Formats: sequence, C-alpha cells, structure tokens
Amino acid sequence: MPNGKAKMVYSPLISVAHLEEEKFMVKEVVMPKLSSTMKEGRIVKWLKKEGEKVQAGEPIVEIEAEKVTTKVEAPVSGTLEKILAPEGSTIPPGQPIALIREE
Repeated sequence: MPNGKAKMVYSPLISVAHLEEEKFMVKEVVMPKLSSTMKEGRIVKWLKKEGEKVQAGEPIVEIEAEKVTTKVEAPVSGTLEKILAPEGSTIPPGQPIALIREE
C-alpha cells in the first residue's frame, strides 16, 4: 500500500459474504426484463425500506421501463437487507437491485 494508507472499498459482495457466514440465505432481487427490447429500467420509488419485513409476492419497488411504470414483487419472504440501487438509478435487466435475507 502506498504511503502505508489502506484504501477503503465498498462492495455489496462483502455484505453477502458476511450474511452467508451467519448461515442466512440471501436472495438477490434483480431488475426484470419486461420486454425483449428492454435495455434498462429506472428505479422510481422503493416501497419498502432496508430492515423492513417483506412477504413473497408483495410489491417492494416501482420501476419504469420503456415509458411504463410497474411494481416488482419480493421473490421470497424475509427482511429487505440491502438496497443496491437507489431511487433514480438506471439498471440493466438481470442486475441486482436489492438483497432479501430469507427467514
């Protein structure tokens, strides 16, 4: 390390590894692909906050893609552990937008 200083790096993977060490199952919530031509989606509004309980099938976030706004449902029941994509973010389909810790 130059000058003896440590560089701080944030990565959501660190959080996932930490949770896995504690024997929790973590499920990624990904940006859905709403059409064959969709290249990206925008996070409009999170309906749940980090730390809140969610039920499978419950809407947790509103996204906009190709001028259509839709709600994305929780794939599993648990706790919304981490929001990876804040409101206003533009994310390609298939990329993680949040982590849910199954309970």
